[in-house]
Amino acid sequence: MEIVKKGCEQQLTAHLNTIDTTGNIKFTYEEESDGSLPFLDTLMVRKEDGTIKLLVYRNKTHTDQYLNFSSPHPLHRKLGVIKT
Repeated sequence: MEIVKKGCEQQLTAHLNTIDTTGNIKFTYEEESDGSLPFLDTLMVRKEDGTIKLLVYRNKTHTDQYLNFSSPHPLHRKLGVIKT
């Protein structure tokens, strides 16, 4: 993660995307919205005192269902999902 001066995001992203000449890696950027920014599986929230609070971030389409128990997967995989 990198904090960049406002207005330079697109220039930095374009530069980073020139490093991998194969085109296998593409960099993007997110802008802070309402004092929060999703990053990987966390939501970084800027508090009024300047500190950052980390929350678990889930996409709007996240269903909390990882594996249907009546699916044809082997039992050891179903039990592994429950344990982890």
